[in-house]
Amino acid sequence: MAVKIESLNARRALEALGANIKTARLKRRISVKGFAERAGVSESTITRLEKGAIRQKPISALVRCGR
Repeated sequence: MAVKIESLNARRALEALGANIKTARLKRRISVKGFAERAGVSESTITRLEKGAIRQKPISALVRCGR
């Protein structure tokens, strides 16, 4: 289930975070599929995350990817 973000600043921050994640992924030449496998989530989850459409599960996936 998607988390409804009411704050405009929070939505903008999530969109910026998603853009930064995508930029970093592309600089490292990691595909969406490869990134999803590393994070243990689906490709659609990564795509939503990069668009700033975050759900609860990807937050824990981000922590795993950051390690």
